[in-house]
Amino acid sequence: MGTACAAIIGCGNIGSRHLQSMVRSDRIAEIWVVEPNQKARALALSRAKEIGVNGRRVEFVDAVGGLPSRIDLAVLATSSVERRRTFDDLVAAKGVGAIIFEKFLFPCLGDYADVSRSLAKLAVPGWVNCPRRVWPGYRDVRANFHGRANVIMRETGSSWGLASNAVHLLDTYTFVTGHAVTAVSADALEAGGAASKRPGYIEVFGTLRATGPSGSVELTCYRSGALPRLIEFVCPETRVLIDEKAGTATWTLRGGAPATRSFATLPVSASQVVFDDILMTGTCGLPSFAESTSEHELVLNAIGGHTGVNIQANEPCLIT
Repeated sequence: MGTACAAIIGCGNIGSRHLQSMVRSDRIAEIWVVEPNQKARALALSRAKEIGVNGRRVEFVDAVGGLPSRIDLAVLATSSVERRRTFDDLVAAKGVGAIIFEKFLFPCLGDYADVSRSLAKLAVPGWVNCPRRVWPGYRDVRANFHGRANVIMRETGSSWGLASNAVHLLDTYTFVTGHAVTAVSADALEAGGAASKRPGYIEVFGTLRATGPSGSVELTCYRSGALPRLIEFVCPETRVLIDEKAGTATWTLRGGAPATRSFATLPVSASQVVFDDILMTGTCGLPSFAESTSEHELVLNAIGGHTGVNIQANEPCLIT
């Protein structure tokens, strides 16, 4: 076991999955969890014990002030509304070696430039947890599509959380193709927004479109029904249709017959390779804060404008 000290700030469902990864890490000896809610603490600890803490020190505290003075790696897994304040509190009070941010990063446009400046000033590297980049299945897809022109990505399904998950899919497109999108349009969304499953936040339905210099993305989420969530990549010579839940990918290569193969995912609860890579090498397979910021800003402007939020005046668009 290594000697690193790590922290998770916000330990709801996703934070508890990060905790499961941390107790699997070969590099982390101490894990500090900032979570004042006792039910959330109990759930997180029970999930950690499912894996086994294996002699690691796991401590729960109510606030950032209760953390040690130096943290080698911090995961900010609060809600998006709380994340900017949490970041400011953390870097003002503690020395931090590296930070992984959960998405959706922040609801206010001004937060992105402010946090970017703080990270640069403090020389703290940051990444955003868009984890499909480290899934073996998407690495296989990348091997077939990376660098190709005119790649189209589509996702369809019912009630899969378009506002919340759009950034994940745009990042997946960037990773697979090597081309970032440069514009996002909300013109094909249904009118207005809807309440998210998380109280106080919004969701949208319909189709969100994105374009770039060498391809496009169409993300469609239906309000009703039970359509499976399917992801497709298409270019002139290759097509793949991915069912992440089923763990399959159906490939059609150069006009041949379709062939279905296994598609390997990597749950957050078993993503300790990300932590180990950061602590060993100073980098990891996740998108950097700077890379992810551009995609977040595009989505924030598109969905904010669609739902009547004045993004340029720094009004919050409550995506989680």
